[in-house]
Amino acid sequence: MFRWPRDSHEMQRYISVDFSADPHRLARQSSSECEAMRPVGPYYPFRHYGVVNSIVNKIHKHNII
Repeated sequence: MFRWPRDSHEMQRYISVDFSADPHRLARQSSSECEAMRPVGPYYPFRHYGVVNSIVNKIHKHNII
């Protein structure tokens, strides 16, 4: 799999990340609602696996807002 930030250019081929997303809004969203990370093209059901779910869980756990 990829490592951040070393593989950031390769990751951009598969996922789009909105770094300007409102962290307060993200803190209220579930992984199903998260729009700050989206696939670039038709890929696996990403929202409940890997990166999106992990980041959303960390935001909730640590109240990162």
